[in-house]
Parts: sequence; C-alpha cells; structure tokens
Amino acid sequence: MDKRGICYQRPPTTWGNEAKAAEFANYICCGITRPWAMMGKEEDPLAVVCLNPRLLWREGTIFSAEHAGWAHVHLADIEHQGTADDFDALFASSTDGLPSPTWADVLVYRIIPLADFYRVYFATDDERKLARDLCASVQLPDGRLALNVIPFATRPSIFPSFRREG
Repeated sequence: MDKRGICYQRPPTTWGNEAKAAEFANYICCGITRPWAMMGKEEDPLAVVCLNPRLLWREGTIFSAEHAGWAHVHLADIEHQGTADDFDALFASSTDGLPSPTWADVLVYRIIPLADFYRVYFATDDERKLARDLCASVQLPDGRLALNVIPFATRPSIFPSFRREG
C-alpha cells in the first residue's frame, strides 16, 4: 500500500500491546475462520481478504492452535510449528472442515505479496466502491484481484459462514 500510494490508517497496535507487537513484528496473523471478536469491535468499514493457500507452505509460516494475540502465547513456544503435521493438528477433532479450536492462527512470515490477495469481500456496495476508488490508480497483478460484495455480519448467529468456493 505504501509503494502504491494507497492511503490507510494503521492502528497503534493490532496485537493488544506493544510488547506483543514487537515479539510478532515479523509475522502477519491470518485466520482460517473469520475473527468474530476482533471484527465485532471495529467501527470502520470492514473487508475480509481471501489469501492464496500457498502461503500455508511458504518458508517461515507457523501454525498456532491458540490465538497468537493472547498474553500466554509466545513466539518462542510456537515458532517451530511450521510442518504439515502442525497444520493437521489444528483440525484434530474437526469433522466439518473448520479448525478445532476455531481461533487457531496461521502466522505468515513478513510480507504477503499482492498477487496472493485473490478476493476481497465487503459487507456493502458502498464499502466496495470506496475500496475501488482508493485503488483506482493502482495496477493490480494480472487483474486477478476480485472485489466482491457478500453480506457478512460481525456475529456468527447472523451470518454463520462464507459460501464455499470452487
């Protein structure tokens, strides 16, 4: 976004406190399911970004069965959890394709290339239009990014899951 001149406002910390933010400074925390609690606190327009699954197997990606933002979760305890077995362990008791527990995190090392953002879902047409306007002068890779509207709510009881793709 910086390189392409897209304006944004970064929250002071997305990890809960400065110490946790410093500890995980080299990681981008991604969820397998939507982060209901975090989305429920947001007041600004929301977007849910779908990422290329190849990020799961990129060098440096790690898996955590607990939310990495929790105070008792430390990088030193989970930084070795980057294998297929560690990923499978997130689904150990699941029969519905969802991780167990559902707050499991995938921590992607450093940067997620724009080419790996393959779909962005917005809650409303107005939010999608705003994003399109902000990105109007940006050249997206091969035109592969789809900006779609799908109604979603911040409470699972209202809209329990995304439609499955493919």
